Amino acid sequence: MDRNRVTVRYAKAIVDLASEKGILDKVDQNLRLLYAALNDYAGFRDFVLKPVIKNRSKIEKLNELFKAEFEPLTMSFIQLIFENNRESFLLDIVRNAIDLSRKVNNIITAELVVAQELDPGLVDKLKSQFEQKMNSTIELTTSVDPDLIGGFTFTIDGEQYNASIANRLKTIRKQLELK
Repeated sequence: MDRNRVTVRYAKAIVDLASEKGILDKVDQNLRLLYAALNDYAGFRDFVLKPVIKNRSKIEKLNELFKAEFEPLTMSFIQLIFENNRESFLLDIVRNAIDLSRKVNNIITAELVVAQELDPGLVDKLKSQFEQKMNSTIELTTSVDPDLIGGFTFTIDGEQYNASIANRLKTIRKQLELK
């Protein structure tokens, strides 16, 4: 999470208000969709950040795009950001709000990187074991990296468990170089 006061204050405000109204899960889904749009579509991000386009026009366009899908609170929040000329902070505000929402809901993010595709049942079993150990829900992303040769790396809550063959070979090489 960023430490920028503006982004944290706005993020905290939307999460607190959505929690108070009992719609945090819906607002979180809205913010994740907005975050994905800002991250994945350069044209959309450029439109939001373009200073020559008036904020009123941006708000109207965002209403066209999202009003049917988004909670009224989310739309009011987005409008507030633009009215206060904070659109340059939008991506960071939304990312921080998603992080705060995870904390409120006791959700931890984790990444599993494997050398080759794993059986989904095995991935689910690993995830559930870590959920029990951490006493939290885990949002798990998985990817394949053949450079690991075998094994896996598992990063959770900022800690990495590296059980890859590539890491073992690297350790052995370092030991041999020291001799």
